[in-house]
Amino acid sequence: MYEEMMRFLRFSTGGKISVGIFFILIVFTLNAEGTATLRNVSLERIDGPGNNSVVYIRSQAEVDCLHYVISTVGPTSPTLLLLKSTSNTSRVHISWDKLLHSNSSVVEGAVHLVDENGKPLPKSPKTSFYIFDELLEYEDLQNSSDITDPKNKNLTRIRLNELSWGINVTGFTAVLQGTDNNSSKFTNTSRVELRFTPFSTKGRRSVLPRMAHNELSADVEFIVDGIAASRPSSRFAVILVVANPGNSSFLPSVKVTSDSVVEQVSKRIIDDEYAPTIFTFGQIFSKTKQNSATNNFWQWRTVCYVMPHHTNDDATDVKSTTLTGNQTYVAPALLDNKLLQGYFGFSNLQLIEARATIAGFGKEDDGYYNATAYISWTSLVGFGTPPPESFSITVISILIAGVGIPIVIILIGSVYLLKRRFCDESRIRRSQYEPIE
Repeated sequence: MYEEMMRFLRFSTGGKISVGIFFILIVFTLNAEGTATLRNVSLERIDGPGNNSVVYIRSQAEVDCLHYVISTVGPTSPTLLLLKSTSNTSRVHISWDKLLHSNSSVVEGAVHLVDENGKPLPKSPKTSFYIFDELLEYEDLQNSSDITDPKNKNLTRIRLNELSWGINVTGFTAVLQGTDNNSSKFTNTSRVELRFTPFSTKGRRSVLPRMAHNELSADVEFIVDGIAASRPSSRFAVILVVANPGNSSFLPSVKVTSDSVVEQVSKRIIDDEYAPTIFTFGQIFSKTKQNSATNNFWQWRTVCYVMPHHTNDDATDVKSTTLTGNQTYVAPALLDNKLLQGYFGFSNLQLIEARATIAGFGKEDDGYYNATAYISWTSLVGFGTPPPESFSITVISILIAGVGIPIVIILIGSVYLLKRRFCDESRIRRSQYEPIE
């Protein structure tokens, strides 16, 4: 594209390109390259018997294929399974008869990768999964928005696998909506919602928190809307279970041997251009132990919004606990999960070392959950390393102008002063010259 534009400009300007036109060309090229389609991405709902459905996202390139499978079948808590295959013709196949079988030993193999001829492929060496397991409500007596504060009281668990889930695909977004008609905490308009939006290009969403994304990632928005709080000082949090089986070798009665590990870090940035006053990211990495290569990631800005339209005035904090292997959270989420049983097998799930973090929503003096009865938390999940945050073209132009113009003025001024001094010295020498008569 760059070379074609250059040829066009040389032709249209008689072979001469001004500095201004060249700068515009560079900006145009950078923007165009950032929006070029890099993968062939499809999103569909795969329906099974009854009301059972899964969301399937397939992202194809020349040398590989990425697969996202999202499910509440079972019923189970919303689960996201990530698979990467070196076969770019691979796709996920679901055997519904096996997946819905009541005998867990039969379920294994119900979810697997196949090639273009339907032939089963080996399990993906780069595999991770994430489970939105439970919604927690607690009374924040200290107004600290700290889920770990021992002075918190009246912890209530809303088990997401007990909600009734529906799936809708709107445009390029899959929406999972959970309700409970038998609970006093839910009305006709109350909901827990998950929105998944995959990307085929590099870029940035137009709505806050405006995280950078690439073609290897998808946007995940978690919404709590209209659920009745038990007390005026209630806050909510969600348990996120994560595991990175990777190249695990599943051996009977032996602890799983894996070359993979899950890490959680907090990352600070220096620029808050896209999300004002937010300088921190939360990140969970699924890595290979041998070379520390990142297989998958889950990333979020430490901010959520208490109104649907996401403005800076509607922002509040997201505080997450460190990853824990507490089996109170982890074991039920794995062993009762139909999607994971179908891919890994029930006996293998007992060997996988999953971990959990709790993301709490709110900050001091924000009015608690009851102020708006709404929470929206956006994350980015994907393969490889997270896309780097960078300054926009606008900021770079301002920096160049702010630094470059003064330098140019100084240089011009210096040249002018040197020239003037040289001219003055020449005049002085000429005035001191006495001609010979």
